[in-house]
Amino acid sequence: DENMRVKSYHHIDTSKFPDKELWEFVGLEDCRIVRWDGKLYMTGVRRDLDTIGTGRMELSEIEISEDGVKEVAQYRIPAPGNDDSYCEKNWMPIIDMPYHFVKWTNGTEVVKVDIENNVCETVVLQNWRDIGCSDLRGGSQVIPFGPYRMCLVHETNLFNSEAGRKDATYRHRFVVWDSDWNIIKVSKLFSFMNAEIEFAVGMCEFDNDLLITFGYQVNAAYLLRVSKELVDDFIFGEKGIGVSSKCFYILPLEQQLELIKHHYKKLPFYAYNIIKSGIKNILLKGSKKPFIGGYLNEFKNKKME
Repeated sequence: DENMRVKSYHHIDTSKFPDKELWEFVGLEDCRIVRWDGKLYMTGVRRDLDTIGTGRMELSEIEISEDGVKEVAQYRIPAPGNDDSYCEKNWMPIIDMPYHFVKWTNGTEVVKVDIENNVCETVVLQNWRDIGCSDLRGGSQVIPFGPYRMCLVHETNLFNSEAGRKDATYRHRFVVWDSDWNIIKVSKLFSFMNAEIEFAVGMCEFDNDLLITFGYQVNAAYLLRVSKELVDDFIFGEKGIGVSSKCFYILPLEQQLELIKHHYKKLPFYAYNIIKSGIKNILLKGSKKPFIGGYLNEFKNKKME
């Protein structure tokens, strides 16, 4: 609705293309939504077609009706060149260039996909540059931003937990290109809500704002509405912190809590506490991360009955 609250939602009917379930990750992962040539697609990686988890990007065409959402076509995208890599993922669809993706951010590689002939070719390939970032991974859609193009990427700090298990911390940056796909600006690292794992896979323009979707601790989805002017200032200006914004739950709080109760029993307690009791000052006070101030008062006093 006008306040970005969900009015309805549907499970996507994928029965026309059953999952193969030959590997441990089943189905289309990390989907981004894009509309090209009047058709609506989800795009993400699928790794369940063999027993070793070979990953390829796919385009899944969907149709939305009053009765629900249905997958009507599916296209598996080969890697450019010899198509002999093990895993392709996190390609970022370019909103204003149908069937083009940013495959790598630095050095920038743009690929063009021909879904009818099952061909993928590299159309832009820039040299890697030392821009002070450890690893830039997709990411949101690539969108026009003034005279430039822009996206959100994440950097991953991988480590082993005290229990010896694989763990990570995700942080984000805005990346800006000129018309020739030269990187002209990379923002400071930031966190949306100061969690260990946050993953942004959606960004679009809405009036004078940007809408950004991101996952929180692999258990909740959020929609962030933030002024384009403030994002511009964060990227190009000198402020760099304290961007005022509003943050809305994708699902009602009660449904998030039910999901956590039934499917995420092994979550760290603080993540459960945030969803159950709202954003708390004790958890976020003193944070100098952007996007963390404006919605704090809205949620810190909310309680689950």
